[in-house]
Amino acid sequence: MIPVIARNSLWQQLPLGKLHALPEGGRPISGWENRDDAFVSVVAGVERAARELLSSNDSVLNDWLTSRLLRRKVITDVEQRLARRKLYLGPIDGMPGRVLEKALTRFQKQAGLTVDGMIGPEVIERLLTEDGDAPGP
Repeated sequence: MIPVIARNSLWQQLPLGKLHALPEGGRPISGWENRDDAFVSVVAGVERAARELLSSNDSVLNDWLTSRLLRRKVITDVEQRLARRKLYLGPIDGMPGRVLEKALTRFQKQAGLTVDGMIGPEVIERLLTEDGDAPGP
């Protein structure tokens, strides 16, 4: 169980106070200046916990779950990069959908890439390059 603290409370005095709470530091979501950052902290914390659980079990299920977690991480990063360009106006949640597809289509048109509204190597490389990040191998 991973407690997610939404509002200021005395959660530390409850039995769940012994557990590692999210967002980071057990700070309530309502206390974050940017709530999107709080939600990303929750997602990252759940991903870390899932990875720890999965790392002890080598199986096809483990591989499938890991790929799903990595996919959400990539989508979240792309959403953030498109949002900084004012192309993506949806929630930064790592979930694919119509709003993200439209933002990707706009970005692909602007960047002179093949337009399919999907995240792929060309899109990721272009976003990284334009943001001054070195593309990976």
